[in-house]
Amino acid sequence: MSVTVQQAGPREGWHLPAEVAEMDDAPLYLAVAMWGMRQKRVITCEDVCRNFYISQRRASDILHYICHEGARFVVCERRKVVVRAGNICRVGLRIHRVILLSPEENAEKSARRRYVSPPPASALTSKSYSGRRDASGARALRQWMTRRRPGDRVPEKLLQTATSGGTE
Repeated sequence: MSVTVQQAGPREGWHLPAEVAEMDDAPLYLAVAMWGMRQKRVITCEDVCRNFYISQRRASDILHYICHEGARFVVCERRKVVVRAGNICRVGLRIHRVILLSPEENAEKSARRRYVSPPPASALTSKSYSGRRDASGARALRQWMTRRRPGDRVPEKLLQTATSGGTE
């Protein structure tokens, strides 16, 4: 059995191996860490790439994240792995332990992460590079661009006000 998970954007899809099918709500790095722990061996980018159907670049980034930034939840060690009869040496991870949050803690963390504080008043009235103030439509469009999620479409209202506005 295998599960395919589709995240926010069209390129964010990844395959979830059967060994970790229960982790369909977890972030990809935790699913990879749990899968790696269950393998009971050193895992490399190629292993992650083949089993999760993601690019080697993304697999490398995930292993780097697990080793460095994910240290609060994943206990692992880096190992050198010799590939192809001694010609190439790669770095792999041996995952020893994965700490999973309870659903309540996970929901609380994601709620804190989603909160976006309003910009300071000085940012709304700052001058543009040419020394003139931006039109409110262009300013609203710029603010939307800095807060948007990948794949979000520009609201028509913002497009119309940004193109029709001049200087204040």
